[in-house]
Amino acid sequence: MDDRKRLFALAAIMFAVAMLVAGIAIGVLYQTSLARQRAHLTEMVQSQARLVKSVARFDRRNDLPDGLTAKEAALTQIRDAHRQFTGFGKTGDFVMARRDDDHVVFIHRPRLGENGELQPLHRDSDLAEPMRRALAGRSGTMEGIDHHGETVLAAYESVAELNLGIVAKIDMAEVREPFIWAAMLVFAMALAFVGTGSMVLFSVGGPIIGKLAAGEARFRNITQSTGDGIVSIDTGGIVLSWNRGAERIFGYTEKEMLGQPLTRIMPARCQKTHTEALHQHETNEPGHMLDRTVEVVGVRKDGTEFSAEVSTSQWTDGEQMFFAGVVRDMSERKRAEDALRKLSRAVEQSPASVIITDTAASIEYVNPKFEETTGYSAEEVIGRNPRFLKSGETPIKTYMDLWRTITAGSEWRGELRNRKKSGEVYWESASISPIKLADGTITHFLAVKEDLTDRKTYEQALHYQANYDPLTELPNRALALDRLSGAIARAQRHGHKTALLFIDLDDFKAVNDSLGHETGDILLQYVAQRIVACVRNEDTVARMGGDEFTVILPDLRAAIDVEPVAVKIVAAFAAPFIVDSHELFVTPSIGITVCPNDGDSPEVLMKNADAAMYRAKHTGHNNFRFFTQEMNDRMVRRRRVESHLRHALGRNEFTLHYQPVVDLPSGAVVGAEALLRWRSPDLGFMPPDEFIPLAEATGLIDGIGDWVLDAACRQLRAWLDAGLPDLRVSVNVSGRQFRRTLLFDSVYHALEANRIAPGQLELEITESILLEDVTDNLAKVHELKKLGVRISIDDFGTGYSSLRYLKQFPVDALKIDKSFVRDVTTDPGDATIVIAMVNLARNLDLEVVAEGVETLEQQEFLQECECTTVQGFYIARPLPPKDFADFVRAWSVADNSMPPKIASPA
Repeated sequence: MDDRKRLFALAAIMFAVAMLVAGIAIGVLYQTSLARQRAHLTEMVQSQARLVKSVARFDRRNDLPDGLTAKEAALTQIRDAHRQFTGFGKTGDFVMARRDDDHVVFIHRPRLGENGELQPLHRDSDLAEPMRRALAGRSGTMEGIDHHGETVLAAYESVAELNLGIVAKIDMAEVREPFIWAAMLVFAMALAFVGTGSMVLFSVGGPIIGKLAAGEARFRNITQSTGDGIVSIDTGGIVLSWNRGAERIFGYTEKEMLGQPLTRIMPARCQKTHTEALHQHETNEPGHMLDRTVEVVGVRKDGTEFSAEVSTSQWTDGEQMFFAGVVRDMSERKRAEDALRKLSRAVEQSPASVIITDTAASIEYVNPKFEETTGYSAEEVIGRNPRFLKSGETPIKTYMDLWRTITAGSEWRGELRNRKKSGEVYWESASISPIKLADGTITHFLAVKEDLTDRKTYEQALHYQANYDPLTELPNRALALDRLSGAIARAQRHGHKTALLFIDLDDFKAVNDSLGHETGDILLQYVAQRIVACVRNEDTVARMGGDEFTVILPDLRAAIDVEPVAVKIVAAFAAPFIVDSHELFVTPSIGITVCPNDGDSPEVLMKNADAAMYRAKHTGHNNFRFFTQEMNDRMVRRRRVESHLRHALGRNEFTLHYQPVVDLPSGAVVGAEALLRWRSPDLGFMPPDEFIPLAEATGLIDGIGDWVLDAACRQLRAWLDAGLPDLRVSVNVSGRQFRRTLLFDSVYHALEANRIAPGQLELEITESILLEDVTDNLAKVHELKKLGVRISIDDFGTGYSSLRYLKQFPVDALKIDKSFVRDVTTDPGDATIVIAMVNLARNLDLEVVAEGVETLEQQEFLQECECTTVQGFYIARPLPPKDFADFVRAWSVADNSMPPKIASPA
């Protein structure tokens, strides 16, 4: 009996020991698991709260459905999203609710078999304690009764922006279930141990102890394997446990921290707060850090501080209280958040427009610069496709290339022409890139744009200034040459022809000088308009400078196709130009050259067209001429003549011939016109109408003109010394000579050097020269008249006549041009003109000289209309000095009704 009692006593002791050990192990495991479950629930509810806040902030930036406030829209979206949540564990769930007057209104999940409608619960109900705490603005964890009346472990969080509470909960039954089964198993094993005796007890006890050790090992492995730090302390703040996560975070090993105060890993400024918190628990005051996740500052072993997130809980073992904390290093997240804030500020304050769209090109974000540039607010564009900015001026191909590039995962750069909300069109430089996940999946597109309107406007202004004439708005010389090069290239490629027309306005300078440059500028604008009206859109009309224009006619099938255009341009000048009440007539001289017939470069064509234009001028103005090989040969000859002309004066190759001038009433020879002659040893006799214009164009006429003045006066002195009667000698003065400031000095020295009376020298000046600059030329004529020389107007009637100005000049004679005298006996028009000129001269008290008299009938007609003086082949051709002297002597003794037959051609 005693043995039996001892056996039962032993069994009871072993059973008690087994139960005690199992109870302790299950208790420790239960408390630790409960702490981790609290930390897990806390993290989940805070994550859910952040998500809800993000949804709420997002919805404020989007267009709202009709009738919904931003808050209601956010709640609707949150509830819809909540229905899709699958929960966790068997009973784990998120519950959201809001306060409505005296009720707590829940948003239920279909997972629990509820219909998803808002379910109210009166605020005085004993149920839903965690939610009431959340709606009161508190956060933490607790064991309590939920709205179903179930005892749950819950973490709660407040979302004040939406007056919303969030609870993450799991039934305590589910939390306890593993430990209940373990306790039942232990109890069963204890009974088996007692029933089978000491031997069975020992044989069974070994595996049980092994399982307990394995469970403890598993628990330790779980706590050691987590990335978070798990630390437990007693009420004195001494560290009792320290896992590998804590070692990684703080740098201290478990050996270094066990038995050490927790203040070792805290900054000095935080240690007092920690000590006070522990003291509150000793006095049974509620702690402010329990059942909550808070952000703290930790100190690593190397002394550096960092941000950490700590979830704390407490448990008791008998009368002893302990605390556990789960520590998470927030350094990386903080750095990421700081970087995100910096990026956000950079985007918000960027001087460039920033747009973010989804993959369907629906706008999700625009920054303030976009709003400033386009005039659209963010609310107006969120959800829209950026195509509403299109102006219609960007080619479709550009958009196709853009979309193809970014959807292929590459960046697109280019320029777009878009339209603002105001309707204003603007240029912008755009860089559009895809935003990708780590696996390369495109989630969004990012566009960064810069307004280029001011720069484009400036570039266009520079381009216009460089390529267009500001007066007529036509292309200038540079752009004309560029377009001519392009037209030549196309002509060569396609076998077409390109024509170049060079247009010069006849006598335009007279208009400028008589009516002013402002009137001339307006006339040039009108001329440009008429020329443009005569050509096609693909043709180019350019102003080369002054009164010179060019027309480029590309893609012609034949050279003859240019002639109708030239005829049209000439005809366009037939009507007068009305400028400031002035009726002006100007005519064009047009030179035409064709590529490839006449050349295949812009320079050659320009030179050929210019030569053809001069040919048109010399053949009567107001017409056009084509460039020919003959004309090219003439240009070659011109260069050769110019080369010899430059040396002619120094080589004494010039001579003067003299044509007698006869007074009709008396029949006496009263003067001679000095006419320049040039015989080159290499070129032979050179006609004056060939080399004199060349001398004027090259400026050689200045030296030649001075020589003619001196030679004519010297010859007159020789004749007078030889006994010839008093004569006057006439010398032609070119426009270039007359414009020289030294003309007066040249005339004075010629008279003085040769002892010639000023009245014996007559200077012949054309009327067009006098009218080039009326004020200045009038002063020059008065100066010469004070010297005493005679002034006659040569070729009268052929220039831009202005009687109003003519009467202001103190001239002595008018010389009727031979073109009017030639047909005076056969053309009534010419006869009428000559009679009018004679009467005009007589009324102005001027002598009149008729040039080009070649027949007796012409001389008799001139006598009848009382023309006083004549010269021409009928009387004598221009004669060398000796022959002229012989002619005068013979004439003075002959019958003056007929000229002596001693005149020889020159």
